[in-house]
Amino acid sequence: MHKQLQGLQATAETIRESAKGLLEPLSTQLTKIVENTFQKITSVYSQSLSVMSWARGIDPKISLKDAGLSENSFCQNESVYLHELVYAARTALLRGTVPVSR
Repeated sequence: MHKQLQGLQATAETIRESAKGLLEPLSTQLTKIVENTFQKITSVYSQSLSVMSWARGIDPKISLKDAGLSENSFCQNESVYLHELVYAARTALLRGTVPVSR
């Protein structure tokens, strides 16, 4: 009985080590993907912010259809200020309410 228990413990340890060995590379890859995604988001946001700073006083608008936000024919021609759109997207990403995909 004692030998069977030791055998089961050894098997459990082997399984644990195998799972750990499989999950570590996956974790590393996911970390890289998340870091790269946030670097890209930060870069785009910084570029947008600099463009908006340059265009201060112009306050450009974009239609919901052109922004890719609406296919609905009743509101696709509604316009929003570009700086509000960028701010809303940034806020949603930081709050985690928008999934980030590649």
